[in-house]
Amino acid sequence: MKQHRAAHGCGLGVVLSVLLFAGCAGEQPKSQPSTKQIQEDSDRFFQQLRQEEQERGAGAEHRQ
Repeated sequence: MKQHRAAHGCGLGVVLSVLLFAGCAGEQPKSQPSTKQIQEDSDRFFQQLRQEEQERGAGAEHRQ
C-alpha cells in the first residue's frame, strides 16, 4: 500500500513537472527593440537629464 502511494505521488510529480516545462516552453520571447528605438530612447533620456541639470543649476544660483 505504501509503495502504491509512493508511486502515485512520484507519478503526480512527473506530470506536474512536464506541465510546468511545457508552459514555460510555450511562451513567446519578447521582441528586441530596434537600434532606432534605442537611439530615440537614449536621446530622450539625455535631453531630460540636461533639462534637470539646467533647472538645478538655475535653482542653485538663486540660493546664493
